Amino acid sequence: MFASIAKRYTLFEDGIEINEVSIIRLLFAMSIFNSIVADYIIRNMVQIHVSKTYLVRLPMPQPSDQAIMENDDYRLLVINAAKLTFYFGGEPFREIIDELGISEDDIPKSKKAVDYLKIKNDLIVAKIYGLNKADMERILDNFKVLGGKYPEYVAALKSKSA
Repeated sequence: MFASIAKRYTLFEDGIEINEVSIIRLLFAMSIFNSIVADYIIRNMVQIHVSKTYLVRLPMPQPSDQAIMENDDYRLLVINAAKLTFYFGGEPFREIIDELGISEDDIPKSKKAVDYLKIKNDLIVAKIYGLNKADMERILDNFKVLGGKYPEYVAALKSKSA
């Protein structure tokens, strides 16, 4: 796979075992961290500098690879994150696309298609955290710059929230 993929090191009496973190888990975590909900939670914990101390406090589901692929919402987060990763990073991520069975036609071709995938992910993450329409509106009202620069994005999120 990738040479720089995240790894987990475990110390045993007779040596160190190195286990790669699966790409499915990385894409799942990436979709959570890139959401409006996680951004809002982190902004309320951090003053100026973000450090690992704050990030490990983020309440985040920790499903296994199998649980991710069996849960429709989790699986869709992973697939959307893979599409976005390929859109922004291109060919080095071809293996991820192939592994998840995503066709070339599924990759977003425009900024509007990218925004649509991001909105879908934001809505799924809001559902995972149990947020309703009023909660999402309150969260989005805190992102004044986002609302000013991308009012259509915020309006879409507000209108599609459950």
